[in-house]
Amino acid sequence: MPSDLTHAEGLPSNRVALILVALVGALVSFFTFADFLFEDSYITLRYATHLAAGRGLVFQPGEMVLGTSAPFWAMLLALPIALGAHPEVVLDVTFCAALAGLAYSGGRLLQRLGSPGAGVAFAVAVFLGALFTGLLLGSWCLVLDRRYALSGILLGLACVTRYEGYAFAAALALALISQRAWPAIRAGGLALAGVTLPWLGVAWHYYGNPIPLPAGAKAGHVSSLRYFERSYLDLPHDLFWPTAGFGYSYPIGLALSVFLGIFGLAGVRRLIRTRATLAGALPLGALFVFAVLIAFAPGPLCTWHRAPLHCIALLCALLGFADLLGHRWSGPRWRKVGVAAVAAGLLVSIPTHLAASARLRNTFQYVGREIAYPELADFLRQTKLNETTVLTWEPGYLAFMSDARVIDVAGLVTPAPAFT
Repeated sequence: MPSDLTHAEGLPSNRVALILVALVGALVSFFTFADFLFEDSYITLRYATHLAAGRGLVFQPGEMVLGTSAPFWAMLLALPIALGAHPEVVLDVTFCAALAGLAYSGGRLLQRLGSPGAGVAFAVAVFLGALFTGLLLGSWCLVLDRRYALSGILLGLACVTRYEGYAFAAALALALISQRAWPAIRAGGLALAGVTLPWLGVAWHYYGNPIPLPAGAKAGHVSSLRYFERSYLDLPHDLFWPTAGFGYSYPIGLALSVFLGIFGLAGVRRLIRTRATLAGALPLGALFVFAVLIAFAPGPLCTWHRAPLHCIALLCALLGFADLLGHRWSGPRWRKVGVAAVAAGLLVSIPTHLAASARLRNTFQYVGREIAYPELADFLRQTKLNETTVLTWEPGYLAFMSDARVIDVAGLVTPAPAFT
């Protein structure tokens, strides 16, 4: 049996700590950032509201364009909206639930690899997450629990959420093939195919192409080298962005990037040394995705594409740090110190997130969009200009708030217009 399928469980108290941290983190994020729903969120939310209303998974009725890069996320939001829930509240709640799932599944994966303290640390650190990453890490936890069919279902849902999931599925398949785990391949592969193939068939028939339009609209704006550089240097900022403004600067960011890089490689080294092949498929999948992103050279604002990769980098770094400490910091006394550190981290996170929320309220992202766009949408409705077609750079806000038809200059939800 593969070495990383053995039960390297933490104490029951560690699982309770994971649940507590995940719930507290989700609640803190909800009450501090519920007002901040940005452009891409509204694009997906408009798809969800139209699906809930029976108009289909479309941005604009009658236009069969796949403009959301997270189809399963839109379908998930549509269910409570169809039952009468407020769309923006649904988005807030489901995001925070996905955040809690990400914190728990990532921490649980580290616990299964024999580092329960690192698992709790991951849950504390990850206060910005996504449904895709939570599904991804959850599927790996199920693989280590030998629940291959459920793992395939979660991985399939991750693929429907974001197509980067197929790269992770390929990496996991290679790991299973190398271990000749044919029953696992059969059970997990059939489950994954049962989730993804119907969606691909429907998307191909419905939209003419299962590839989301933003995949092409966001590509090619920066060089491959520049994207690689920014992805590495922005690693700590993407993970710990609520701390920005508390002495965070370029030298500190560079030092954190180097720290995470060194310990991330140490974590991968531990996976190789212990022959944890299945767990090692996770950073391998991240490497596959990163190679594709570099090849297509996406724009500098494609933060969400690299966010799951940065979460995996953090997971590997914590695993490497735990391996460095070994058993030198173990025993009841150090366990109490760990509990105190977790409690302190949770307490510090509350004012940190509140301060980050206050800073966001003074930025263009909030003042120029969260305030100006609703007023502009009211004007369009009152003057009945929403019955015309509006040309805009940010279709999510205007289309959702005014119910106007839009032409998206960036080509995210409508094919890029040609100006003559």
